[in-house]
Amino acid sequence: MYLIRKAIPDDIPFLIECILAAEGFAGKSTYEIIFDLSREEITNILTQIFQEDIENQEICLQSFAVIEYQKQLVAGCAAWIEGKEEIGSGTLKATAFSYFVSDKLKNNPKMEAIAEVNITRTFHAIQLESFYTVHEFRGKKLSNLLIDFHIGNLKNKDTHYAEIITVTENTIALKAYQNAGFKIAEVSSSENPLVQEILGGKGKTLLRRKI
Repeated sequence: MYLIRKAIPDDIPFLIECILAAEGFAGKSTYEIIFDLSREEITNILTQIFQEDIENQEICLQSFAVIEYQKQLVAGCAAWIEGKEEIGSGTLKATAFSYFVSDKLKNNPKMEAIAEVNITRTFHAIQLESFYTVHEFRGKKLSNLLIDFHIGNLKNKDTHYAEIITVTENTIALKAYQNAGFKIAEVSSSENPLVQEILGGKGKTLLRRKI
């Protein structure tokens, strides 16, 4: 029997695992690549950001839901309503990170490269991010359970869409989200080799579902 619930402080190490796995390519997360950080360094930074509990963005305890199976955490993802306070989640997350990596922000060619393929999230739409399922539980459509759980908790009279952004070349994820009722709404692409190095692909795809 699966138990779906909101995340609690004791879950933070697993939530960090979700974020780093979802952001991962070739054994490293995009954060490690962009800011030239070790796994230990980025784990410490994410832990501190979680402790700050900055709402309406991905790295926030209140944003996450997890699935338990026999008291083991087996899946999780984050969700929030974009621009709830008229500030985009990207701005909130960048502000949180800037405290820890301020020396790596200026004249960073990798940040400039990733900006080439950024896709703007829709204000007041539910954003779903950092999907992760432990290996032995994959193929059981746990991401669908998390999607439905989050939408059920977040939907209100002003939220008409749910959105997911993923790397375009991640065809397995794209198919899974499309099977969950999402349709491709926007695609970005760049020939900059740094984008390939960071993402493992040439760009990103935004998928949207009417709710």
